Amino acid sequence: PDLPLEPLPATNPPLASITVHIEPGKPTFPSEAGVPTGFGADPRILTFDTSQLDRIPGVIKRGRLIYPHEMKREHIEGFVELKILINERGRVRVIEVLHASHRGFVDSAITAAENSVFEAPLKDKKPVRATYILPIRFGLPRARPH
Repeated sequence: PDLPLEPLPATNPPLASITVHIEPGKPTFPSEAGVPTGFGADPRILTFDTSQLDRIPGVIKRGRLIYPHEMKREHIEGFVELKILINERGRVRVIEVLHASHRGFVDSAITAAENSVFEAPLKDKKPVRATYILPIRFGLPRARPH
């Protein structure tokens, strides 16, 4: 039987409680962000906010973060904040770019997020889909004093 859908609260854990470290690697270019047909496209399947889960899913595999060449050349640091959907198997899709300090960081952040794998989100000990706010910071190594 279909369950009635009710609006979910828009709360997420504080960003300060989340640490994401994604390793640099080779560049890849993602397609348009969004939820494609077949991935969470059925509105009858409930999606939970992480505050409604048994616990926040841990990262199993971190996607490789590529520092965009132009941003690196110009010594620009910044951040991207993504709203992601984690499915019942821990696979990730970016569903919205919430904030970005520079447009040049967005594609790399999306690629890294979508190549990450999380533990399956659990609600009452059963795998479910969940949305999550994922901050990604781009920082350059600091020069060591001699």
